[in-house]
Amino acid sequence: MKDNYILKYYQGIKDESIIVGSWIKLIYEYIVSGLNSGAFKFNKKKADAAIEWIEKHCRHTEGELAPGLMKLELWQKALISCVFGIVDENDKRIFREIVLVVARKNGKSLFASAIANYVFFLDGGYGTRIYCLAPKLDQAEIIYSNIWTQISLDKELKQDTKLPVDAQPNTARHRMTDLFIESTNSTVKKIAFSA
Repeated sequence: MKDNYILKYYQGIKDESIIVGSWIKLIYEYIVSGLNSGAFKFNKKKADAAIEWIEKHCRHTEGELAPGLMKLELWQKALISCVFGIVDENDKRIFREIVLVVARKNGKSLFASAIANYVFFLDGGYGTRIYCLAPKLDQAEIIYSNIWTQISLDKELKQDTKLPVDAQPNTARHRMTDLFIESTNSTVKKIAFSA
């Protein structure tokens, strides 16, 4: 599989040019074994589409790289390939929930926001509901704000307030309680555990 980021990342793990924890090693062994045995089907087109969309539409929202476009690292491309490229016989992705554990100050909120934006605009389908959950509302606000900032920085994604809503059906708007795309009835909301 040429340019398969899952296999490239796994090869780096195997030859120890990439250092990961034992759980990550086990997960990638499981995934690569499933790909090799045919237990998993890999749709490279879907995986690459997610990666390309994120790198074309999602931007850094703070720091010295802002407002530049995101450039995904190999581990991020491998993760996105697993989430969006591993599919069932009907070409639907099989991994619906992911747990991302990354040390502090390594861009996990930005990365999660980019994935959420891709699902919000392209992968979720009609009626997509994305929830930014955290123990406290101000923590949930971090990813929620990143999602909106990434949308605001991209002219294709943000609604132009000078034009009527029905003239821009595939754009996002910021309502009082959520982010909303009318054409797909999709929303992003922030919620605290206590709610």
